[in-house]
Amino acid sequence: MDRAVVLRALKAGIAGTAVLSVLLLGLEVQTRSRVRVAEVVVAYVGIPGQQSLALLVFVLLTAVVWPLAFVALESRDLLPGRTRTRRAVIFALALALAFAITGRGDLSGPVLVLYGAAVLGAYVAYGLTLARMLRPLA
Repeated sequence: MDRAVVLRALKAGIAGTAVLSVLLLGLEVQTRSRVRVAEVVVAYVGIPGQQSLALLVFVLLTAVVWPLAFVALESRDLLPGRTRTRRAVIFALALALAFAITGRGDLSGPVLVLYGAAVLGAYVAYGLTLARMLRPLA
């Protein structure tokens, strides 16, 4: 992988992580803390009892690992979709599914629907940010 592509992917990952984090924190606000994002992240990362470490791992995943994985998969034409934007959204939807399932805990009813919609929206925004930031400037 070219160094310029790696740097662009890391910049895209940082921007995407910022967007994702703000939108997930909005979920906590909207549910009046019935959904605690930090606890969801701990469940997703799989490091119970170490919230700070789990959050650090989550940031590293979203800012470094996922963008580089996306670039690698896209460069080998392993993602469905005709455009980078579609491929990024499909990639983000796969991430959202994993996050939503592992982090839902004991949510039920309307809060579960809100949780699912918010996670879906946050990850779509993450994917769109990746796609936009990875486009070469014309």
